[in-house]
Amino acid sequence: MTNTMNTPFEVIENEYPITILEYSLREDSGGAGKFRGGLRIGRVYKLLENAVLSLTAERVRLAPLGLEGGLNGKPGEHYVLKPDGSRI
Repeated sequence: MTNTMNTPFEVIENEYPITILEYSLREDSGGAGKFRGGLRIGRVYKLLENAVLSLTAERVRLAPLGLEGGLNGKPGEHYVLKPDGSRI
């Protein structure tokens, strides 16, 4: 993919055997308070072939810190949903 953290889904679907099922803003992910943080992006991918995946991410173990009276935002989460409904 490109060297950006928000590659357009049209590029991903054109270059890889992946369909994007959801591309949305995560509700209330910016943290409550007087100065709310920005909302995080949520994406759901469907692999159309077997694949090896790699992921670069931050703010997963530690939530993004709130500033100027704002509370911490929600940490990121990443998982693979198996056909039986379980998560890895």
